[in-house]
Amino acid sequence: MKMVKNFPLKPALNPFLVVLGIVTSCHQDVITLDLDPYDSIVIEAVLDDQSRSAIVNISRPSDLDRQYRFRPVDDAVVILSNNIGHSERLLNSEPGVYRSRFIWGYPGITYDLSVKVDGIEYAASSTMPQAIELDTCTPIPLENDAANYLLTCTFTDREGVQDFGRLKVYHNGDLFEDLLYHDQFSDGDKIVFEDIGAFHRTADVLVEMITMDEATFAFYSCLYDVNDYVSDQENDAFEDEYDARLPSFFPITLFNPPSNFSNGALGYFSVQAVRYYRPVFD
Repeated sequence: MKMVKNFPLKPALNPFLVVLGIVTSCHQDVITLDLDPYDSIVIEAVLDDQSRSAIVNISRPSDLDRQYRFRPVDDAVVILSNNIGHSERLLNSEPGVYRSRFIWGYPGITYDLSVKVDGIEYAASSTMPQAIELDTCTPIPLENDAANYLLTCTFTDREGVQDFGRLKVYHNGDLFEDLLYHDQFSDGDKIVFEDIGAFHRTADVLVEMITMDEATFAFYSCLYDVNDYVSDQENDAFEDEYDARLPSFFPITLFNPPSNFSNGALGYFSVQAVRYYRPVFD
């Protein structure tokens, strides 16, 4: 049984990943981009098996001094297709956001995304994995304080299958915890995420378990480490300036986390399985 301790939420690579044999520190290998940040294309594309709609965010940096602010791209041609013969052009539903209407996400299906901006095509491919299913989502009352609890989530890793996961815990609608998981050294083991919280019994607590492919996991595991490195340098300035609109990550125009898009586009295309859970009280 692998016991996974909880750590304070911050945009960093969580220490338990190292315990489970995840990638080593990433920021030492990060390179500065040579391209003009004005010309960078940032694409954040997700298709899951619950929402039944792909969402693609496309943007560019807004200026050279504030590269974590972005301006939406509204003139892209975005095509989503899969390996069973379906294809669809996505609609520009709001500034910088494109959505599918007809293509849904199913495990085992491979999806291709093509984004054309100013005559340049950026392409990526992703296959939806089978979902990691939590076995339990259990509230553990605090000692001498039955009104508050810590959360413990467990699942059994699938033997012989490479699993890449992300556990997100929301408290009253706000992201409280965000953890990555890879089974490099825990194949087939029972996995325990413990000591998440504390929460009051009346709080609205939602657990989201995301199963992703290896490319998306590599992007996030590197990005978390880069965020930690950058925040050490300019934490106060970033908190004052950060615009939490598109996209949901910030310094990728300054660094080069791995992307599964061609032609130098930054970001990722993730086709992922998602499951939602709530604590069950006795």
